[in-house]
Amino acid sequence: MNDLSEKYKKYVEWQKVEYSVDKKLRFLAFQELFHIIIMPSLLVLISKGFDFVLKIASLLQSSLYSYIGGAILIVLGLSLSLWTRWTQFKIGQGTPAPIMPTQKLVIKGPYVFCRNPMILGDVIWLIGLSILVNSISSIIVSLIWFIGHLIYYKTIGEKELTARFGEEYIDYKKRVPFIIPFLKIK
Repeated sequence: MNDLSEKYKKYVEWQKVEYSVDKKLRFLAFQELFHIIIMPSLLVLISKGFDFVLKIASLLQSSLYSYIGGAILIVLGLSLSLWTRWTQFKIGQGTPAPIMPTQKLVIKGPYVFCRNPMILGDVIWLIGLSILVNSISSIIVSLIWFIGHLIYYKTIGEKELTARFGEEYIDYKKRVPFIIPFLKIK
């Protein structure tokens, strides 16, 4: 555990920094602006360009069902993602960003179902958006983004949380699935 604490010392130090509630709330609002407006806008623009260049723009068929399905995924995914961020702020007394992390281990709210509900919610709503804008490339980019985040959380995030919260996180990790609620893979 000491080797882990030393390797992830900057994360432990970031956790010790005291920020006002107002500063945390402003930072969280900026993060949400990025996650809800900037990131999806870039995703759609870049993916539409890929669809055009690769001439795969018409592979998805738009229909009332695809619009309804896309809208449902957006609402469900955004709800989960926002619930997760709010839980980190209210219960964890921090934000999702490592530089202004939670002060307490969050194991309530959406964290009862899986250890990474924010990333799960994000990929669900981004795929819904991809369906809504009729873009195969957007679905592929969303899945690549999702896999990249999973790799990050598995290789760095979990070690950082272990360094910050120790046995409390290790016990939580044993009880709650990594990403898919109710699916515990040993």
